[in-house]
Amino acid sequence: MAKCYMRDLVQRRGIPCRLSALALHFGPGSGFIKKARMVVNQFKRYCLICFALLILTGFAVLVGHVSPAYSAGYVLIVNKDVPENSLTRYEARSIFLGEKSRWDNGKTVKFAVLEAGAVHRAFLQDVVGKTSHQFLNYWRKKVFNGESLAPKTLLNAQDVVRFVTTNSGAVGYVSADYVSDSVKIITIE
Repeated sequence: MAKCYMRDLVQRRGIPCRLSALALHFGPGSGFIKKARMVVNQFKRYCLICFALLILTGFAVLVGHVSPAYSAGYVLIVNKDVPENSLTRYEARSIFLGEKSRWDNGKTVKFAVLEAGAVHRAFLQDVVGKTSHQFLNYWRKKVFNGESLAPKTLLNAQDVVRFVTTNSGAVGYVSADYVSDSVKIITIE
């Protein structure tokens, strides 16, 4: 009956034959509306599931959030003569961007960075708020403008620990696996 209605409509209105086939295909009784509703409902369910997973993931991060430094696999180490036991994220960022040059006891801050690797990327992202590429470009610009010397860049964690141990006022970051008694770990708040 629906097809007859469509044919009558096509004949009365003078719709071309190509459109009449289209009208018969998508018209009442073709099941198109039912299929479209089914697709929309599936999409709604998919969105709801994604939202629920997003909420659960966020909750898991908040509950399991001990310290970004330890969870990311790096620790901030300083020479034993540095009086600070903790730094705010802003202070740590300022050190590695060359903005803070003295400790509270007046000693000069000397810092070293790793050349590359997962620990380097995690530290820069979490503390400095830059990617490796952005950090490199930042320091290239400072050096080019004559504002500062480039930071000491070391190949591996053992070299960073050695640098921090032998230089008064030195600071660096390494994987927690490489920390020794010769350096002091400070927390990032």
